[in-house]
Amino acid sequence: MQVTFDYPMYENISPVDVPDERLMGVWAPTLLESKDEHAELVRSFSQPIGKGRLRDEVKGRRNVLVLIDDGTRFTPTAKILPVLVDEPG
Repeated sequence: MQVTFDYPMYENISPVDVPDERLMGVWAPTLLESKDEHAELVRSFSQPIGKGRLRDEVKGRRNVLVLIDDGTRFTPTAKILPVLVDEPG
């Protein structure tokens, strides 16, 4: 299978041929039906995959370190961080 990198700022990366027997899978972002980003973030933090809710994971802790992407990434940190901070509520 030929793997391409169709992402902003990756335009100069050449496609890579991966033999089918070595390919574990291809994953891509899922488009969500919801247009309400804030509601989707709240829902996502309330239903995490593979771990408990953040509020339960940090319960009883005095300090929590949150690492975020730097400004060169396209992560919408300004939208995510307020929901994350409110989650332990």
